[in-house]
Amino acid sequence: MHSSYPSKMRYTLFWSLVALNVLDVLTTKLLLDRGGVEGNPLLGDDLLTTGLVKTAVLLAIWTLIRRTDTIWAARGLYVTVIIYAVVVGINLGGIACFETLTTT
Repeated sequence: MHSSYPSKMRYTLFWSLVALNVLDVLTTKLLLDRGGVEGNPLLGDDLLTTGLVKTAVLLAIWTLIRRTDTIWAARGLYVTVIIYAVVVGINLGGIACFETLTTT
């Protein structure tokens, strides 16, 4: 039997995921501008394609969380938010490395 998970928490997690996706695009762009490479083989250097793919995925997640109120949906969102937080952290670390290289 699945337990219900509060809608407010699911929506908070979803909007956190949206914010992290925006940060991912911005930090990836900054990293690419400094000589870094895109680590996701599905996405290239084209920001329009990246934005469209991310928007489609976020819309699918939005649809799923509106139809599902199980703890498993919330756990999936938690894991996804953590993954994106790590990705943004890696991007920021890469940007910092390139900044250090260019200032020395």
